[in-house]
Amino acid sequence: MSGELVVIAGGGTAGHVFPGLALGRTLRDRGRDVRFVGTEDGLEARLVPAAGFEFHAVPARPFVRRVSADALRAPFVALGAARRCRPLVRGATAVVGMGGYVSVSTVLAARRERVPVVLHEQNAIPGLANRALARLSRAVALSFADAGKAFGKAVRVELTGNPVRDDVLRVAEDRDTLAKEGREVLELEEDRRTVLIFGGSQGALHIDRAAVGACRLLSGRSDLQIILITGPTHLDSIRRGLPSARTGLLVRLLGYLDRMELAYACADLAVSRSGATTMAELTVCGDAASSRARMQRQ
Repeated sequence: MSGELVVIAGGGTAGHVFPGLALGRTLRDRGRDVRFVGTEDGLEARLVPAAGFEFHAVPARPFVRRVSADALRAPFVALGAARRCRPLVRGATAVVGMGGYVSVSTVLAARRERVPVVLHEQNAIPGLANRALARLSRAVALSFADAGKAFGKAVRVELTGNPVRDDVLRVAEDRDTLAKEGREVLELEEDRRTVLIFGGSQGALHIDRAAVGACRLLSGRSDLQIILITGPTHLDSIRRGLPSARTGLLVRLLGYLDRMELAYACADLAVSRSGATTMAELTVCGDAASSRARMQRQ
């Protein structure tokens, strides 16, 4: 029904934000009003308004297992944020929690306002927030069937996969056009093989350092070019470790890339951390990939 409101909560990293945006665009195309809740420091604060959605920032802290001041403060921050979220979810048809600690306050507010909750679990090993909130939800949507074992028989689970943004979905159908644009935007050469290396929106220092070592070993290869996306924090330190630009290897170094579809389209091989969104995007693009597994429990 047109005009129904759906509130989507989640963020912090692109791995949570982009699936939420993909869902939001589908709901908007079907006539729903969509509102996002996230944090002011996460990528959602920039990406969600840029996509044309209403965005509201609330305070949030990660839940940690070790005893510390942060561990003691986190529940109180979540309860305070839940009070602020109640007007944002009041009257909504549903609240969708995309995982991570930022969704906790919105789901708690939805519970108080008697708004149905659906959670999305991206990872093969469910995160702490979703495990804690599962019994408050009508259903948990899974990217991986095996993740359902963590929720028990009392929780309804549905295998849906991980939503992928339309720009990335285009790669499989329009790779040549996007690759041509990508070579222009990223200043790549058409006759070289292209390796894409990245560790997610925040980067992964172990991957960045390994990439520097690989670039030094491959410095004489004039048939190769590398797109290295380090994450904003690591950009300067990694730049200092790379071999001279005068060598045969061509390296395009970026802190972050908004248009990942261009990099995916250019890549002959992707080397990445195995985040759930990264795996979904590489799969739909059909890119050959080597990924490092990482347990995601938050």
